[in-house]
Amino acid sequence: MWKRLSAGSNLNDWMTCWPSGGATAKCSLNEGLAGLPGIGLQRITPNSEPAWRQYCVVVEPETFGCDRNSLAQRLDEKGIATAVHYPRGLHQQPIFEKLYGKSRLPHTEDLARKILALPVHHGLSEEQVKFIIAAVQTSRLG
Repeated sequence: MWKRLSAGSNLNDWMTCWPSGGATAKCSLNEGLAGLPGIGLQRITPNSEPAWRQYCVVVEPETFGCDRNSLAQRLDEKGIATAVHYPRGLHQQPIFEKLYGKSRLPHTEDLARKILALPVHHGLSEEQVKFIIAAVQTSRLG
């Protein structure tokens, strides 16, 4: 049986092992999820090399067939842990509301409702990455 696939990693492991394994898993995830309706992938700025501490996708409910929380639940049922690292915008954090008052940033708030972190770390095998891709693909309704 699959051990639980986590959307986070041990900081010490990340510091010593991250660049090669995380980047490999990220590339496979990008390839496997590319073109899947309703799933927005992270963009990489040209001439840059991201650290890939997280691999987040944007779930468009109207196109994908379910919202971020439903996808997270479906993946959890398959033994894949996900995470919502940023459930609200920075402007919605209590300290900033206290200092500057409440404000609206519609695009930020929309992304905060749709973004979901998938497992991406050095410990993932190619088989596990394929399992994550298949699980996202089969969680789509429609």
